[in-house]
Amino acid sequence: MERPLDRGYIPPEHILALAKPDSTPHSIQEAINTLDPNSAFAAQESAEILCAAESILRRMPEDEDAHAVMERALKIYHRHHLQQLN
Repeated sequence: MERPLDRGYIPPEHILALAKPDSTPHSIQEAINTLDPNSAFAAQESAEILCAAESILRRMPEDEDAHAVMERALKIYHRHHLQQLN
């Protein structure tokens, strides 16, 4: 998945930690819960979360939690990117 990040944007530590191979659906859910929808970087952070959720789903295709968190990450990604267009 393409990562549409602004130049100079550095994700917070808890978002960067999602790229580790030991990330779990629970860690993705925690990142979603801490996402500030009013942040100037909400769209970029939602893209990072979506990438991490996709990675977990590929590693754990049979895991129900991985599917649920992927669905939630997609909804949040779409919401933030639609707001960015308006």
